[in-house]
Amino acid sequence: MLDNSESKNKLRKSEALTKHEILRGHDVFQKIMRKPVVYYGKYLKAFTDVKKISQRDYSKSPLFTSRVKVGFIIAKKKVRKAVNRNRIKRLMKEDYRKSDFREVTDTVEASLILSLTDDGYELFKNNPKTRSGIFADDLKLISDKLKNSANHK
Repeated sequence: MLDNSESKNKLRKSEALTKHEILRGHDVFQKIMRKPVVYYGKYLKAFTDVKKISQRDYSKSPLFTSRVKVGFIIAKKKVRKAVNRNRIKRLMKEDYRKSDFREVTDTVEASLILSLTDDGYELFKNNPKTRSGIFADDLKLISDKLKNSANHK
């Protein structure tokens, strides 16, 4: 029988962002930023690159593919200290992990980069001790916008 700490770790690993869900590499970020579709929330903005999938690709293993890949950007000019930038990215990752953003739809493959709006930068400038959960409403709003635009294509 698992004790309480082991069950928490097991739950945490199953819900964690895998390396296949996270965007990596400068070229990937540049490709998305060339012609992004931008969705805004109050504190977050999402630069997206959405591809419509006509049929399922059975050549790829479902264990190693993810329909939604995400990256996180915080501007160094706006938040000077790396400690603060990393903290904001951790909060964004945690709220993203808790959201239902991963299951956008079966017919769309989306890559998105999450960043802060000017209001988001002001929030952390005025209140650097902001806790997790601040981005939940924005992620829900952006997810709904992405779903609606995918259904209209």
